[in-house]
Parts: sequence; structure tokens; C-alpha cells
Amino acid sequence: MLCDKFEYYFIQNRQNNWQSTTLDQVAELYQPKTISGNELINNGRYFVYGANGIIGKYDKYNHLESQIAVACRGASCGSLTMTLPKSWITGNAMIVNPMPHFPYKEYLYYTLCKKNIAYLCSGSAQPQ
Repeated sequence: MLCDKFEYYFIQNRQNNWQSTTLDQVAELYQPKTISGNELINNGRYFVYGANGIIGKYDKYNHLESQIAVACRGASCGSLTMTLPKSWITGNAMIVNPMPHFPYKEYLYYTLCKKNIAYLCSGSAQPQ
């Protein structure tokens, strides 16, 4: 429901010169550096996101701003999370970071949620 309201508001305020495009034309897609579970710190300052959302805390962050994270490992493959600012995101998630010419991160997040991209996942879910 929130996605539909956001989409309605966004479309009502769109520019007339918009075109269809592909995700890789509006966003940088990458996997960040992974840290092991042994490196997590119980009283760390920053949340750590893995394939299943928040998995612990760490004393450093590798993303200053909130990011769109797509689980790319295990049974949750394809699920989306909008992370909190100043968090560590592991390589078990793919980052979808809008390019400067497309500064609509929330719209992109809700669009991907509505598309239900989990159907793109293949293989079997095995712990890593």
C-alpha cells in the first residue's frame, strides 16, 4: 500500500521527458567486502547487514548513507532491505546505488519491491 501511494505521488510529479531504461543505466550494482561472523562485535556502534537483514554490529561502517540491499545468498535471495545510514553491508547482499543523474533512491526501492525480483534467483538455497 505504501508502495502504491509513493508511486502515485512520484508519477504525479514526473517530468514529461522520462524514458524507459534498465537498472544498470540508473544504478551502480556491486557487492561490498564481507566480514566473518567472528568479526562482529556485540557492543559495536554500527549495524551489519547480511543476506537476511541485520546480523549484528561492528565498530566500522562501509556505507555512510542508507542503501538498497538485495539478498543474494540463501533462501532469502532477492529480498530487499533499505539499510540505515552508517552501516556495514556484507557481500551476501548486492547494493543497488542510484547514479547521480537518477537521485530517486526511495522510488527505486519501492519499484524493486513492487516488481518482486526474487523470481530472478536461481539455484538452491544452501548455507554459506
